[in-house]
Amino acid sequence: MTRLLGRGRLAARRRIEAVAATELLAACLAAGASPVRAAEAVAEVLDGQAAQALAAAAGALRRGEPPEQCWTGLAAVPDLAGVGRILARASVSGTRAAAAMGVEAAGLRARSRAAAGAALARVGVWSVAPLALCFLPAFVCLGVVPIALGLTPALLR
Repeated sequence: MTRLLGRGRLAARRRIEAVAATELLAACLAAGASPVRAAEAVAEVLDGQAAQALAAAAGALRRGEPPEQCWTGLAAVPDLAGVGRILARASVSGTRAAAAMGVEAAGLRARSRAAAGAALARVGVWSVAPLALCFLPAFVCLGVVPIALGLTPALLR
C-alpha cells in the first residue's frame, strides 16, 4: 500500500511540474521571449525532470542542433510531448507559440484535475479495506461460529 501511495505521489508531482512548466513557458512566450530563452528561464526556476528536459533542449539548440529534434525530445518526459510538438512546429513555421502553449497548459491542468479526482475516488475504496479486515473476522467469530456450534449436535444425530 505504501508503494502505491509513493507511486501516486510521484505521478502527481510530475503532473504538477509539467503544468507549471507549460504555464511558465506560455507566460514567457506571451511576454515576447524566444522559445530557447523561455525554456532556459523555466529550467532555472523549476526543479525536476521537466526542468532538466527543457534545459537539455535549450542547450542543444544553443549548440546548433536542429530545432525539431531538440523540441521533440521533450516527449521523453510524461505530459511534455504536446509542449515539444508546439515548439517544434513554431520553430519550423516561425509562428508564435504563446496561444497554443496556453491551450496546452489548460489541457494539462484539466487532465491533472481529472487524475486527482480519480485518485480521490480510489481513496474511498482503499479506506474500506482495513474495516473489512477488522470486522470480517469478528463477524465470523461472533456470528457464524456460534450458530455452527449450536447446529452441530443436531446435525450429528
